[in-house]
Amino acid sequence: MYKPQEILEIAGYAAEIMMKNGGETYRVEEMIGYICSSANMENIASFVTPTGIVISLSKNGEPPETIVKRIRERGTNLEKVSLINDFSRKIGVEQWGYHEAMGRLKEVDYKKEYPHKIGIIFASGLASGAFTIFLGGFWIDVLPSIVASLIIQTIIFYSIVKDITFFSDFTGGFLAGTLGIIFIKLGFGVSLDRIVIGAIIPLVPGLAITNAVRDAIKGEL
Repeated sequence: MYKPQEILEIAGYAAEIMMKNGGETYRVEEMIGYICSSANMENIASFVTPTGIVISLSKNGEPPETIVKRIRERGTNLEKVSLINDFSRKIGVEQWGYHEAMGRLKEVDYKKEYPHKIGIIFASGLASGAFTIFLGGFWIDVLPSIVASLIIQTIIFYSIVKDITFFSDFTGGFLAGTLGIIFIKLGFGVSLDRIVIGAIIPLVPGLAITNAVRDAIKGEL
């Protein structure tokens, strides 16, 4: 049903969406295999890294064709990862045409992000307070950690640094330390390290670290 170039574009686009939204490399390679196999392609090979994707395949003994995708942005949206997984399992069953398949992928790619920024900011604040207690902080340290996190997330979300990971993390770390010291000096809190660590926890790329460990264990180096 699909030409090799068409299935390459479909698989490449699906892999790009999954990779830039937090998918693991091995999961992306498995998903590519599902999509290409459903189209009766042969000699399927894929190589996926956090910054690039290479897919090669052939059909009916013809010379293999290849597509290369460069990943220039990465974030976390597990809903999109789940939707692409679902797509890879349905494409062979539903027998979508090329244009319909690409249309469905575009719907996932352009799907509205997580709820409003204010909701994310408040969720980050609550997470910071919880981690402060989890890390051994006192109850009096919780409020300073929450307030510091709210200030950090607000500044990052509504400033130009949010699009540059290094500067957003640097700004967040600097503000966490500065605000932690100010709260301690004013008598709000007793454990500076717990307040600071709690405030910067939302900046830690937990999913990326988890994926890296899982890839290393599987030998995906």
